[in-house]
Amino acid sequence: MLGSLAAATAPLMFGGAGFVHGQSAPARSRLGIVIYALSIHQRSNWAGRHAGLAPALAFLEECHRFGAGGIQCSFGPKDAPHVAELRQRAEKYGMHVEAILNPPGNEADVGRFEKDVKLAKEAGASVARTVIIPGRRYERFKTLAEFREFEVRGLKSLQLAEPVLARHKFRLAVENHKDQRIAEKLDTLKRVSSEWVGLCVDVANNFTLMEDPLETARAFAPFALTVHIKDQAIQPDADGFLLTDVALGDGFLDLPAIVK
Repeated sequence: MLGSLAAATAPLMFGGAGFVHGQSAPARSRLGIVIYALSIHQRSNWAGRHAGLAPALAFLEECHRFGAGGIQCSFGPKDAPHVAELRQRAEKYGMHVEAILNPPGNEADVGRFEKDVKLAKEAGASVARTVIIPGRRYERFKTLAEFREFEVRGLKSLQLAEPVLARHKFRLAVENHKDQRIAEKLDTLKRVSSEWVGLCVDVANNFTLMEDPLETARAFAPFALTVHIKDQAIQPDADGFLLTDVALGDGFLDLPAIVK
């Protein structure tokens, strides 16, 4: 689904010839940008370029400057009064909108989740990215038993979310967030068994769990609702290997094969 990609390093693709500082670039890609790709710029308030705008609106405008095809971001309390305007601007620019949502932690949290789904729909989103297990598996958890406990909690959160998603005809894309390996993630989807729950496929994350990126893409592609495209470089280390994000095409990932 190239029209619904949230690119973790997509800004690197949009700075070429034809971009004039201070002016919006023409849309040159169907790739969108996930908010985490511009976190430093966000913390610096976009160098004052979008003063007075709600956070999601400012992010939309910044991505429009790059010529991006869309955005993937969360909608907080400051955004709620402005989601209709965000939708209108996105439609005007021909950009798609994807949300980032937290699934319900327990039965008492389902109402909050439903409100978030409604807000995302009002903003023009039909899909949202989420994670179900906090932190990187190899950093957060000290034992397999501890990980399995959080894995059960993650499954329960999706089972609580599913009726809400079905009622609102809204799709939730669970990222392979350096948490579950291929078989574990697919088993989670099987247990939920819903057309409204799929995957946000990060093309590199499962490499940290010693799984081949191309095999990950092949296994997850049938369930993909959105994708995080990025490239990475590695370097040997006494404790294993070092891994870092790099510009698309500068890393070791076979991106053409993965996309195909």
